[in-house]
Amino acid sequence: MINGFISYAHEDRDDCRELMKHLSLLKRAGIADFWADMSIRAGRAWGSEIETRLVSCDIAVFLVSADMAESEYIRDKELPLALQRRDRGECEVVPILLKSCMYDCIEELQPLQPLPSWDLFIEEYEKPNQGFYASARGLRDLAEDMNRRRDA
Repeated sequence: MINGFISYAHEDRDDCRELMKHLSLLKRAGIADFWADMSIRAGRAWGSEIETRLVSCDIAVFLVSADMAESEYIRDKELPLALQRRDRGECEVVPILLKSCMYDCIEELQPLQPLPSWDLFIEEYEKPNQGFYASARGLRDLAEDMNRRRDA
């Protein structure tokens, strides 16, 4: 089973929860299990918990919004670590275009194919649920491909 990590600005917590609902079906199917920091239990050291999950994930997902772009923790800690691991072939990094922002100014993510598409942020869909579904489907396809490569 593929392990996924979801990075998001806390202002986007409700959107992260919505995506997690869609991704929960992948865990039931034995395809992938995605984790976000809202699962950290009371009394745990959140910084080390996040780092442990990030250094052991197969897929690192970044929910892109102006709040994410403004987050120093994401930009200075999570994103560089995920991209270093990607460069070493240890994980995949997937941006999900959540809320309209100047995505083209996040240079680190520019070479990477985002979900759900280049043209629309999830909030721009007529029904945002369709954007969450399309993103979850893209992550499912990636996880299935990674599982196939592991089994080969």
